[in-house]
Amino acid sequence: MVKYLSILFLMILFCTTHCYSQLDLRDGFIITVNNDTLYGSIVFRGDIKNSEICSFKTESGQIRDYKPFEVHSYRFKNGKYYISKEVEKKDGNIKIFAEYLIDGVKDLFYYRDPKGFHYLISYNDQTLVELPYEEKIVINDGIKYLYESTSHMGHLKSYFGDQPQLNTKIRNIKKPDYKALINLTKDYHNLVCDSVECIVFNKPKNKFKIRIELVYGGIYYRHDKVYSKSYGGFVYFWLPRANENLYFKTGFLISEPTFKDFNYYENTTFQYKTKLYRIPILLEYIFPSKIIQPKFNLGINVLTERERSGGIILFSAGAGALVKIHKNIFLNLSGDTEIKDGTTEGSFFPTFSYHTGLHIKF
Repeated sequence: MVKYLSILFLMILFCTTHCYSQLDLRDGFIITVNNDTLYGSIVFRGDIKNSEICSFKTESGQIRDYKPFEVHSYRFKNGKYYISKEVEKKDGNIKIFAEYLIDGVKDLFYYRDPKGFHYLISYNDQTLVELPYEEKIVINDGIKYLYESTSHMGHLKSYFGDQPQLNTKIRNIKKPDYKALINLTKDYHNLVCDSVECIVFNKPKNKFKIRIELVYGGIYYRHDKVYSKSYGGFVYFWLPRANENLYFKTGFLISEPTFKDFNYYENTTFQYKTKLYRIPILLEYIFPSKIIQPKFNLGINVLTERERSGGIILFSAGAGALVKIHKNIFLNLSGDTEIKDGTTEGSFFPTFSYHTGLHIKF
């Protein structure tokens, strides 16, 4: 049985890995440095990569990569709009595709890199200035404190300085935030300009979207050479500010294996049936596609046994695919393995499991 489970898992992992190369192409256009507009498809890669490169597929089918200032700007249809800009930094300016959030009397931009989220304001047509913000732990008299800078408030008060009635709102922005800064910029525009409405290029999405998944399958415990059915459910919480395709996944799985044990007093071997409960704490990435959506996850499983208190934590990795069978209903096919740290007894991969079931998107 373990051979078939291993083959199934490897097949799922291979199919998912093979699909990593699939491009998420979305309708859009680019504006060249000569101010010509070209329509086609643009590869969507998430906030970090979108600020670094624009991969544009023309109607002839060719894909060309553009760096900032090789094109003026690009936009996804009814979605994100990126424009070539320089950002002032302490160690020198950088060139990026900044996401254009609001075009009004005052403008607001955004980009993301591995260090975090960055919000930008424009004092001229070419260069952007980042709203400074810093969080760090400081120690005073042996006590740790969370230090949160407030210098971004000064920049905002200067930027919107001719409308002091906004100062209360600015003081309430303890940390630069997507929604709060968009609302502030809109409020300023509406105060100074009532003839033309400002343009919000990409309105903040509803951050609370969930998916649920009901699954049934099997799990193989390699150390004991025991196979057991497994069933339960998962809940997915959308994480759009991290990545539009990323979810936090948790839930509850039950398996009922029958293990063998040894009685040292009677020198006999006996069997006992138990219930094992798994609570996954995972990050799952689901690739966008019309029919088949590959997915993979990484995280931990908290494993507890009904007859015993406490539990153990195991690393977990999995892959699979969602097959669309209705508008928001998918067939789930997935496999995963748990991973020990190598210092404990038993196999490095103590379990293999597979599941199928219904996946519902809300």
